[in-house]
Amino acid sequence: MRSERDFPMGLMDTASPALRPAAPRIPEAARRAERQRARLLELLGEIAGLVPPEMAARLAALREELDGQAVRVSILGQVKAGKTALTNALIGKPGLLPSDVNPWTSVVTQIHLNTARPDRRAAVFRFFTSEDWAGMTERGGRLGEMTEAAGMEFEVAELREQIGAMQRRTEARLGRNFQMLLDGQHSFAGYSPELVEKYVCMGDEPGGEGGEGAADPAGRYADVTRQADLFAESADFVLPTVICDTPGVNDRFLVREAATLERLGEADICVLVLNANQALSDADMGLLRILRGMRSDQVVLFVNRVDQLASPSAQIPRIEAALREVLAGHGLDARMPVVFGSAVWAELASFGACDSVGSGSLEVLAALAEERAWRLEEGEDGGAGTAAAGEGPAPGGPGWNGAKATDLSGLHELRALVQERGAAGAAAPRLGRAARRASRLAQQSALLLEDALGERSSLREGLDVGRLVDDLDALLQQVDLACRETIEDASSEMLMLVSGAYHDFVSREAAALGRLIDAGGDPRDWQPDAAALHRELNSAYSRFAQAAPGKVAAVFDAAATRVGAIYADVLEEGANVFAVAAPRPEAPGAPTALMRTMQVDLCGGWASGWLRRRLRPSSFVDRFREVIGREMQEVAEEVRRIHIADFERRVRAQLHDFLSDHLAMLDGLQALDGAAQRSAIRRNLGLRTEIAGRAARLREAAAELEALRRAVGS
Repeated sequence: MRSERDFPMGLMDTASPALRPAAPRIPEAARRAERQRARLLELLGEIAGLVPPEMAARLAALREELDGQAVRVSILGQVKAGKTALTNALIGKPGLLPSDVNPWTSVVTQIHLNTARPDRRAAVFRFFTSEDWAGMTERGGRLGEMTEAAGMEFEVAELREQIGAMQRRTEARLGRNFQMLLDGQHSFAGYSPELVEKYVCMGDEPGGEGGEGAADPAGRYADVTRQADLFAESADFVLPTVICDTPGVNDRFLVREAATLERLGEADICVLVLNANQALSDADMGLLRILRGMRSDQVVLFVNRVDQLASPSAQIPRIEAALREVLAGHGLDARMPVVFGSAVWAELASFGACDSVGSGSLEVLAALAEERAWRLEEGEDGGAGTAAAGEGPAPGGPGWNGAKATDLSGLHELRALVQERGAAGAAAPRLGRAARRASRLAQQSALLLEDALGERSSLREGLDVGRLVDDLDALLQQVDLACRETIEDASSEMLMLVSGAYHDFVSREAAALGRLIDAGGDPRDWQPDAAALHRELNSAYSRFAQAAPGKVAAVFDAAATRVGAIYADVLEEGANVFAVAAPRPEAPGAPTALMRTMQVDLCGGWASGWLRRRLRPSSFVDRFREVIGREMQEVAEEVRRIHIADFERRVRAQLHDFLSDHLAMLDGLQALDGAAQRSAIRRNLGLRTEIAGRAARLREAAAELEALRRAVGS
């Protein structure tokens, strides 16, 4: 690894200030969220020792759920876009993930920062399931299904040969018993770059045989590894964070693309890495399709390799203006934050040295730093020198560099952005939901304790509490059904729009092909507008994602009103009753089924393959309709089976937790319905003064939890 002594005299002194901020760039929003999280955990620990035994299990489950939450950040881009080098810099671990040109990352790798470790393991490598492996090697995975359905016999044969070569390579490395690895995992108490490389890199070391019994080569287990999980501590991130380095989305094996998109569906923040030399390549345009499936506040664009630009100070504003114009043209938020930087500069900023940076790169950095200093001195930053991360002057305007109160590597600005957005969009809502539920449990526990202290029950005399418990249980079933029906109605409307988008696409493109043929044109010049179809599909899903939570919220509110009425009927007027507030429904996840590479994107390849078979134009159009019809059915089924089902499962779980808490409350009140029962409870809980103190503290904790919920805006 280079040291600062290896660089020309004075260059490091000139460049270093442009790489390192004057103070840590941890946003106040992230610090505040972590303080709130720490206080919530303290309160949960405190009230766990105060509540009646029947409430303790619910609090323990809530504490475990909160401990497992983290801000999830996915790094996305083309193969060899610099994602892994950027990830190393973000996590502050030099060379941990291999970022050389060969081998390259081929496995979804998640780095868990400041999170709990499973069984004290620091590294867990999970292998493909037998079913996944069979689907890829026997049928070519989804890509094989797509090319075969399109009638591309030559491409199918080529794909099968590629997969066969991969399988032979795997067997040579691991022996024919490699099947024993499938469905399993390897885990370690520690890890090193050499260990990680064996599981996440594609390709052997140069000259390595890789046969069974040979020294472990790079990538020895990569072909059969589906996901790697590494655990570390980091002072650069205050909230528990998971940073996911993904294979390139233009990987030729779509089973790897599927794994990438699966993680994107779980991501709170997506960092899309582009190349400053070609920020709007054909592959990048395909990546824009993925962004359409996510909220604009979930996405950050990182334009990498500004160190390779001839004149970054002049070129960056033009690149940004062009990029924002394309975003607007694709129906995306043109104000989306764009960070310009360099992964090699980021490694230098993070570690103080980097093998990848040379004197030429440092000269570019020094020149850019000098230009920034001049702009600041001349006041050309328009007074925006203290702009928030990701913000700046108008695209293409003067003073882009001076307007960013960050380093030129982009590293610290990117860290600040993902933490700020992760705190606001992920951590705060989760904390609010947890605080709401904890407050409810504390209030219910206080009421139970206060009832145990009394000489008479808070329940109205002559009530059949068992029947009321049954009524509430019946309400759970009714509301659960209403919730499912509401989601079914909303999703049916969305799937009708999806179907309509496909039908319109087929009609539009078939007509365009017919006009081309009638005019004597070459059918090979036909280019279906798949981008328009993607926009319409994502628009349909976005309407569903915006409308469905509101419709479910109406069901939740009706359930809360009914629960409040039950308490009013059950309890004496003087009882210290608490307000019954419904939970806020979670939003549907990102539609990864609409993000993936679709059959329609292979239309250009189909045209070539079909024309080699000398199909008549009418047969050509019929074949097109057949394949797109199959695609429509597959997408609709996947959206229903995965995304709608996941949304339904999560909101029904919220509903179940909400009503189950109140069922437990009524059960507890029923247990206290009688002097003998209350006396027994008092004996189990302790002295009267102790019980009274516990009830009072629970009331205070409930009020603090409610204040915390309001503070996080939930």
